[in-house]
Amino acid sequence: MTKTWRLTRRKFLIRLGTLTGGVAVGLPLGLPYLRRQAFRFLSQGGPPSGNIDGEPQLGFEFTDQNLLNINVTKVEMGQGAHTALGQLAAEELEVPWENVRVFQAGTLLGPIDSFGTGGSSSISGLFTPLRQLAANYRFMLTQAAEEHLNNTVTLNKGVFVDPDGNEITLSAASRLEREWVAPETDAPLKSINDFKLIGKSVPRVDIVSKLTAQPMYSYDMTSANNTTYYGVVARPPVVGAQMQDVDANKAKSLERIISIVLQDNFVGVVAEDRETAIDTIRAININWKLPRLIENTDIDLLLDPDSNNAVELKRVGDSSSALEGSNTISAEYSTPLAATAPLEPQSSLAELGDDGIMYVRTPTQFPNQTTSAVAEAIGFDEDKVDVTPTYLGGGFGRRQRAESAVEAAILAIESGLPVHIGWTRSDEFLFDRFRPPTKHKLRGILNTQGTIEALEHRQSSG
Repeated sequence: MTKTWRLTRRKFLIRLGTLTGGVAVGLPLGLPYLRRQAFRFLSQGGPPSGNIDGEPQLGFEFTDQNLLNINVTKVEMGQGAHTALGQLAAEELEVPWENVRVFQAGTLLGPIDSFGTGGSSSISGLFTPLRQLAANYRFMLTQAAEEHLNNTVTLNKGVFVDPDGNEITLSAASRLEREWVAPETDAPLKSINDFKLIGKSVPRVDIVSKLTAQPMYSYDMTSANNTTYYGVVARPPVVGAQMQDVDANKAKSLERIISIVLQDNFVGVVAEDRETAIDTIRAININWKLPRLIENTDIDLLLDPDSNNAVELKRVGDSSSALEGSNTISAEYSTPLAATAPLEPQSSLAELGDDGIMYVRTPTQFPNQTTSAVAEAIGFDEDKVDVTPTYLGGGFGRRQRAESAVEAAILAIESGLPVHIGWTRSDEFLFDRFRPPTKHKLRGILNTQGTIEALEHRQSSG
């Protein structure tokens, strides 16, 4: 059967004619998609209609075993977001926790979540939308069950039951042949007093796979056919250095090499194993043009809290005169450049599929940005790049950019093979996205009651 997604008046999606035979629901995420729908609404003078391109990244459906499969866009960084998102959906659908399965969506699944994963927003941002989607789904399935049983029903543990004891599961109800329509108004959400899963401790959805060491982290990934080749990219001795000339003749004589890739300001190697790739890249002679090196004294000069370039962020009253007295307390503080240093260095697996799509597995917080970067680097349209985030071995903002994904994709295109890139620890520290240094100057004075009378805080960073 073909898949058809329809945008409803309640701004969620219904899919009919699924491969599993049931009705599914989803949410369109991402500002570009929502803006297109708003434009269509204004230009046509009516609600958006018709099909969407691809699959929504956030949505769920029931399997014929009455399991709830949930696709989520937010990346699991170790804090348990996938488990919490599963709880939100299962709560409103009255699904037993052991029947919940949560899957990471790739970027080819329809309108991209342009917000990514960051700022501690995964749960707060989806707390109401995801529950509302589940509640509307529950409403639709309840109507179907009542029509099928010709009676009122109650829902408990994934099963509808009528007063006569007749039953139908959520899965079976989703497969009934009927005209599926969205509720005219959003279905009511459960009261906080009725919560059975939200706010409760449940087994994490990833606990078994993590305890059994399944390869869910990008550094452990291999190609589906287990034929994976390993890439290494030449890196400058200092940040900002540019390649002048390259001599790879010595490296070409080494064994177990698959490909040496030379591009503008890019040198990479593909080999049968990572050690050979590392040895080969070291054998390539590269002449680098170094930029002007920045010293600590340069940074100190830039970080001047008393600079005339300062921007006033907030002023309440006038503290200047009060702070000139002899009782003024002053202090200065500073913080250095700080590496993010996630436990897992940057890594990616890239493979060009028989369908002409570049498939990338990488620990990225922003799959949409990674998709754009990969597509630009290899000259593909973005709809020909599928980025699926893996679990993150530490994030902290470092995974907003996935340089290794671009490197792996370039080497995969040039070699025609599945290529895995895994940065070394020294690579990670040298080419990390550092937290900038800061300097702070504070002055304050207390009144006779011991409370703050005036306070000034000057800071610089960048």
